[in-house]
Amino acid sequence: VPVGGGSKSAASSAVAHPPVHSLLFAPPSHACRLPSLLAVGAVGAIAVARRRSERTGPRRRSLVLRRAWQEDLAGVVDEAVNTIEDASLHISRQVQFALKTTPSPADADVETRRRIVILGTGWAAHAICKVVDLSSSDVTVISPRNYFVFTPMLAAASVGTVEYRSILEHIRSANPFVNFFQATCDTIDAEKHEILVTPAPDTSGPSFAIQYDVLVVAVGLRPSSLGVPGVDQHCLFLKGVEDARAIRKRV
Repeated sequence: VPVGGGSKSAASSAVAHPPVHSLLFAPPSHACRLPSLLAVGAVGAIAVARRRSERTGPRRRSLVLRRAWQEDLAGVVDEAVNTIEDASLHISRQVQFALKTTPSPADADVETRRRIVILGTGWAAHAICKVVDLSSSDVTVISPRNYFVFTPMLAAASVGTVEYRSILEHIRSANPFVNFFQATCDTIDAEKHEILVTPAPDTSGPSFAIQYDVLVVAVGLRPSSLGVPGVDQHCLFLKGVEDARAIRKRV
């Protein structure tokens, strides 16, 4: 209450609405009101935010779902277009091979064509053989295995659900115009752009060199025991058809 003869109304107003500095440096009876005021303000702000989210929530959810549907639809369209392009390219190559025609143009110079050498017949090598442009390149595939294995079906083949031949594709079926040598690559000379290969599985034949302009190393990986003793001697891996046959015999 102000001192010095102030009126009663002035005194009551001073008590009802204390200034900020008096709240900060006030007796406990006034200072205890500050947390309550802050709590009331926080509750009001939360209520306002909740009302706004309830109003705009369905719109945002519908917008997110719409964008997700658009992205999924765009992905399906891209995959369908890629599949159609691959199928049309494969059919055109089969027709050209049946008609004994080459996909390269007549005015293409043999010396200016790129010599592409691919090591392996796995997923990467098989995909490259299917989409490579043969109008300006000569493709040679080198691998001790002349077929591609659809590895996700190896488990089914090991128990007899599917036959081995149904998960294999000859490398010439993917692209009949590629050159194939059933051999292993022994050395790579990057300076001379040359590799030395040995015929496989019969390694008694003489080794020969093949020159290249572009070398694609797609030999894949070997199963690893990660240093665990006894795994190589007592476990069966599942990497190729021979592993599926071994499991089938064991079962």
